[in-house]
Amino acid sequence: MDPSTPQSIAAQYEVVESNNFRRVLSHFDDNGKLRDPTMHFDIECQVCADSYLAFTNPEFSKPADRTYEEYTVLPRCGHAFGTVCLQKWIKHYKEEYPRRRNRPVPCPTCRAPIFCGQGHGPLVARLSSHDPHSQAKDIRFIRSQLWTPDCVECQKGGEAARQREVADRARRQLQERHNVERNQLEQRIVSREEALINDSRDQATRQSHQFRALLGQERDARARTRNAWAAANTTLDALRRPLQYATDRADNRNPNFALYGHSEPIEVDFRRVSNDTRASAEDWRDIGARLANLGPRVQGMITAEMEEAEVARTINGHLQAIQNLLQQHLSGGPASDGESDDE
Repeated sequence: MDPSTPQSIAAQYEVVESNNFRRVLSHFDDNGKLRDPTMHFDIECQVCADSYLAFTNPEFSKPADRTYEEYTVLPRCGHAFGTVCLQKWIKHYKEEYPRRRNRPVPCPTCRAPIFCGQGHGPLVARLSSHDPHSQAKDIRFIRSQLWTPDCVECQKGGEAARQREVADRARRQLQERHNVERNQLEQRIVSREEALINDSRDQATRQSHQFRALLGQERDARARTRNAWAAANTTLDALRRPLQYATDRADNRNPNFALYGHSEPIEVDFRRVSNDTRASAEDWRDIGARLANLGPRVQGMITAEMEEAEVARTINGHLQAIQNLLQQHLSGGPASDGESDDE
């Protein structure tokens, strides 16, 4: 037997001819590397039956000639076909059987539906093994397709729906939290406004009470001032009569005649009148000095808002002193006149 014939190669090495990649992948590890480096792959396209899939062992053969075709693995059943042949198969099936539009396009090998229940077609990935690195990458990609029950579009739709659901849930939670925070903020604002309004109202009430108290104090001060000046005017009016009497007595050239209805020698009368006038003048100078001091003291007491009793007590003391002086002066005048008459 010639060792170069296919029979001799099949006898020396194990050759995989199945287009079911669920079985083909069992010869590769998780990283996409061949478990047996001597393994050969001769997978024929079952649509055209003229070319092989570009899936070989790169250590022995390179899929470079026309006999090797780029292939596509159907994710639902796992069978692989030439990419161009598979597209022609799908197109031919739809044109040849127009009445079977509602029926799914079957797999050329197992007759399983190529399209999913939603009508999504398979992911047409053109694969070919040119070197161990690219073959390992293709193996990992095919394995991920076969392990996924849904097609890519369904996965995208499901993922999109899941993401929409997550986004809606997050939006609802964010809206609820926003509503709670807004309600709390509104409550704090309302409470703050009420506190400010109450404080302003209380402050206005206190200021109103203080203003009214100041107005009352001003009215009381005005009343005390009026009363004090009225008392002072009354006192001055009471003092004007004895002052007029003393003035008339000093100016009268014959006071005895005016007072007692008879005349005496002018020398004696003038001497007595002169003495009395000097005494009256001295007394009234003292009285004037006291009155001059009395006015500023009364005004100072009123300005400082001293107690009315102290003002009255001070004024009464001065008035009593004035009255005592007047009484002394008035009681002394007639007595001296009587003594002169006896003489």
